Amino acid sequence: MNNKIFFKIGLVLILIQFFACTNANKTEVKQKNADTLTVWADTSLMVFSNEHKKAFENAGKPPVINLLYKNESEIVSALINGKIQAAFLQRLLSPAEASAIEKLADFYPKQYTTSYDAFVFVSSTKNAFDSLSIENIESMLKGKSNLNLIVENKRALSVQYMKSRFNLSNDQLSHLFTQNSTAELFQYLRSNTNAIGIIPFSYISDVESESIADMLNGLKVLSINYLDSSKKRATVLPSQSSIASREYPFVNPIVFINSNMPFKSGINFVNYLFKPKAQRLTLKLGLCPAIFPGREIKINTK
Repeated sequence: MNNKIFFKIGLVLILIQFFACTNANKTEVKQKNADTLTVWADTSLMVFSNEHKKAFENAGKPPVINLLYKNESEIVSALINGKIQAAFLQRLLSPAEASAIEKLADFYPKQYTTSYDAFVFVSSTKNAFDSLSIENIESMLKGKSNLNLIVENKRALSVQYMKSRFNLSNDQLSHLFTQNSTAELFQYLRSNTNAIGIIPFSYISDVESESIADMLNGLKVLSINYLDSSKKRATVLPSQSSIASREYPFVNPIVFINSNMPFKSGINFVNYLFKPKAQRLTLKLGLCPAIFPGREIKINTK
């Protein structure tokens, strides 16, 4: 009698182990067969791209996003050489770059502007002036001013942005001073009134944040004045609204590039980026969404 009982218990345990292994194998096969889309993202977009990856994958739709962080030149080179098919950049591809990709892949890359950031100018509160003209900025970039423009490091995105915006040569770019980090840049600005820093708006967009208030202690964000389309002098401070309306003149797009993605499911990720949930997350991250989401109204019925 005891032997029969032990035999039945042993058989049950064997069956349980068999089905557990079978289910584990099914799960493993399913994971291996899941679409995995590798996306290279500009290092300056690390927080942005990672937060959107997590939000998208929480929805449970394919593909799985494999994020790798690279600098802009590496990403563009990889796209042109067909090494990658999807990327996040802080700018649109140039016509020459897009044509080079098309020539190799026989596919003209699709570019989706998901949101916008901007470059803002920061100086010591000891300075008497509160604004800069675009002409002032160009003079500084070309070394024709007693004021100096400083960026957080030599590979900062602002360097290439200013080079393109003002059509600067590499020699003229040498007039840009660099520090080793954002913290060092801000410390230098506090003690040097002849210096003006250039940083992304997203660094300081959360005006209610105590950490940002501490970071900007002793510093001020400068407004920009310029001739508008009617040839009148306009002055504007950087804000989410002035960036969204393009009144602020130093706006740059955040772009997702599809260079013939290998999985049809990749379009799920593109669609997600323009949904209200994603656009609200973009707002939370201090950027301006390409499509401003409507307000969520929650009614408490309790």
